[in-house]
Amino acid sequence: MEVMNHSHENPSEEDTRFLDCDCDGVECDITEVFVEAGSQAVLPCKGSISSSVIPAIIWTKANKGSTVWRKDRSGLQYWGSSWTSKGPRRIQCPHYRFERNDFSLQINNVRGEDGGEYSCRVMHGDLITERLIMLRVMKVSLSSPMPLWGSDASISCEVTPWPRGASLQWTLNNRTFDPQSGSNSDTDQRVVREKATVRLTGIWTCVVGFRGREGRASAALTVK
Repeated sequence: MEVMNHSHENPSEEDTRFLDCDCDGVECDITEVFVEAGSQAVLPCKGSISSSVIPAIIWTKANKGSTVWRKDRSGLQYWGSSWTSKGPRRIQCPHYRFERNDFSLQINNVRGEDGGEYSCRVMHGDLITERLIMLRVMKVSLSSPMPLWGSDASISCEVTPWPRGASLQWTLNNRTFDPQSGSNSDTDQRVVREKATVRLTGIWTCVVGFRGREGRASAALTVK
């Protein structure tokens, strides 16, 4: 049974305290997830104990304090209104994984606005396990997918939210790209600016590394 959830958009003060992971009786785990815009994101969440009884589960977007999806112990499911008001529902929590103690959330056709911190709380009676997941949405943007020869071309790497202290590398057709001598590249390397020549034709990939995780996003460019 599927019903809309309008009553959990503003969590209580107690719920907010759970999100900072500094509370007794709550186990927390923070995971970084990088996903390219337009693809499917899987936000991992596993319970701490195995049980034949399906627990209550609640997914929230921590930085907005809004419910994404939840399931009561009765089996009723609820979707946050902000996730159902703009076309087809893009989120699901596959039930066939529940017996494996896996309550991961799937987000289809990921958008930049989906980026941010998420909380998964699994409640087995008095035991509450909380997982925190940071979803970072990546996209490579081109000033033009088909720039004219000799014109200014720029390739940008967008990550929402951007991870401070992350490493970034550009590749072109699976080879590390080195800007031409005298070219103007941003200090932080998020934007590459070059004069359009055949040298720029191909698949541009932005590779971001952060806390042992790696994310990639690509775009095709053809010089006329």
